[in-house]
Amino acid sequence: MMEIEKLLPQRPPFLFVDKIIKAQPNMIIGEKSYNGDNIFYSTIDGKKIIPSTILVESLMQCGGAGVKMLDLVDGNIMAVISIDKVIVKRMVAIPNTVIMQVENLRVHRKMLHQKGHVSLLGEAVLSAEWCCMAGKNNI
Repeated sequence: MMEIEKLLPQRPPFLFVDKIIKAQPNMIIGEKSYNGDNIFYSTIDGKKIIPSTILVESLMQCGGAGVKMLDLVDGNIMAVISIDKVIVKRMVAIPNTVIMQVENLRVHRKMLHQKGHVSLLGEAVLSAEWCCMAGKNNI
């Protein structure tokens, strides 16, 4: 977790990526374990479910951590400017661990266009595409 906290400004309970498994200029793979401590969930038929918005945020955090790890962008924060093409295929119950795979479609020092998908036990859960701008937090 400490490695991720060096790469992202988010802190628990708003940190939705545990580790970066692989970071290459074109592909980033990360992991997040959702357990009983997670405070962001929906309840369906008595089961705790991770909302799709949290899964999208997990993807974006994974992509942001990966590009920061690779030093592909300037600045210490990423501001989301668009989210597109979100497709939800299934739900993720708590407890579970998801794998996130993010593809860098276009990377500039100040702008980032990525797409990715979340999988659970090898099955597709959610996919999305997004753009971010890099900036500096002077606080």
